[in-house]
Amino acid sequence: MKHPEKSNAPLPLAKIMATSWAIQAETHVSRSRALCYAWGIFLNENVMLYRLVSKHSTRAKPQVSTSNLTLFI
Repeated sequence: MKHPEKSNAPLPLAKIMATSWAIQAETHVSRSRALCYAWGIFLNENVMLYRLVSKHSTRAKPQVSTSNLTLFI
């Protein structure tokens, strides 16, 4: 069974909107720019997950495999 968000189905609008609201609140950018940022995060999910894992991994806490991770459950 394929992960529903990994297929070619359109991205859920609610997740994109919630992410863009968080981006807009934290970075004080325009609504349009925040939506573009959120859209880019969701389209490049595999790159974003790899970057987050490598950024937050330390020697004491080894890297986890990014193949089992998703942005949202």
